Amino acid sequence: KTRLEELAEIGGPGTQLYFALLRDLGVVFAYMAALTCASIVFNAVSNFAPDNGNALARTTIGNIGSSSNSGTLAPHQRYIILKDESGACEGIPVTATTGVLGWLDFLAAIAFLIAVVHFRFFAVPHTAQEADKLCVTPMDYAVEIDHLPRHFEGMEVVQHDVTKYEDELTEMLERIATKMREKQQLPWSGAVEPVSGEVAKVKEMVLVRDFKKKLSRIKDVATWKKEEDICRTVGESKKADALLKKVDAARAKLTKDGAELKEAELDIVRAYVIMSTPKDAQNLRGFFRFTEYSLLRWLSEVLGNCGFFECCCPQRQRMFYGKAIRVKQAPEPSNIIWENQDVPYWERKTRQGVVGIIFTLIVLTSFALVYAANVGAKMNTKSSAQLLGNEECDPDLGSLPSEDGVAPYACLVANATNWTMIFVEGATPDEKACFCGAIGYSNIAQNPDLVKGVCREW
Repeated sequence: KTRLEELAEIGGPGTQLYFALLRDLGVVFAYMAALTCASIVFNAVSNFAPDNGNALARTTIGNIGSSSNSGTLAPHQRYIILKDESGACEGIPVTATTGVLGWLDFLAAIAFLIAVVHFRFFAVPHTAQEADKLCVTPMDYAVEIDHLPRHFEGMEVVQHDVTKYEDELTEMLERIATKMREKQQLPWSGAVEPVSGEVAKVKEMVLVRDFKKKLSRIKDVATWKKEEDICRTVGESKKADALLKKVDAARAKLTKDGAELKEAELDIVRAYVIMSTPKDAQNLRGFFRFTEYSLLRWLSEVLGNCGFFECCCPQRQRMFYGKAIRVKQAPEPSNIIWENQDVPYWERKTRQGVVGIIFTLIVLTSFALVYAANVGAKMNTKSSAQLLGNEECDPDLGSLPSEDGVAPYACLVANATNWTMIFVEGATPDEKACFCGAIGYSNIAQNPDLVKGVCREW
């Protein structure tokens, strides 16, 4: 027997989730079949629908209930006739049964929805979390910091081989992470794992700057420049000159007043920071957990800039140059698209809104076309009557062929099923044939009076 956890070791969490979904769906479908089988049984033992030779149609809800030989019962007055082993019959009103069957169908649908919601919002995150615990990746050491101050005076000044911005942000994060380490070493902290007394360190920091969405073109320029150098090395001067023209044209678009973009002077969008231990990264996320939401960040800035003593405004510890920063777990490096890092928040939301509107318009257009097709079909339908013996579902009664100017007898199923036996016994041969054809072979075979009576010749 292979456990699901062992499948994860073979094919990863995706394989584990695939087989877990198959298992869950099998169980859910079994419960759904048990809940809905009663409806199929009651439909199968009924005979209300006309006998057209299709056995599958007898299992649908349209067949529930038994037709009346006298034709005096309205559809809602139908009964479900059940027979026991002795052949005795018992009638159950359809209205007393369909409500229960409807609730059973509802419970089956709810069972399926619960299984889907559980898989999507519980099984998938839990499996991903367990898989993450077993694998150590750069994401465990890294945090993403946004809502940073985009610019402040002197931020581009180089201090200790890094800019002032990096130096001061690093000092702030190391101070907070070290303080969190000291708190976890206290006897009442409840720390399970021993925490090193060393100072927490920021191993690497990358500041994402606002290139005004030109980073993709800058990368293209670097690629073309590299290809140009290769072409000149191998002696392909014409191709190198063509690449040089592309580089010059691209740089012309990237420059302003003839000067190249200076990365150190660009505004800051966010930062990616790698700490010395996964625990330090986790502590930073816990320390800044209240700045995850916009309202709490605003409150933090209000309290942090209140102007009182430090003890009265602890929110200052969560601020960097007057801005309440947000710290969250960084994505995997391969999931970061650097060209999209400087796209503004409002523009991303605008793009999502445009895609949502286009999707909604496509769906509404599809519904409109389907509705228009149905309306057009109904407008071109000359009759909605079911005519027995005619291949068309809705034939035009006025266009039926006639013999010697006399229109043939039209057997309407809706009329024939409501005739009484008294009417049929005194009816014409065409009307008797219509009645017998409408109630079907099954009803005739089960009723000796019909076999030996009005339907004998038919």
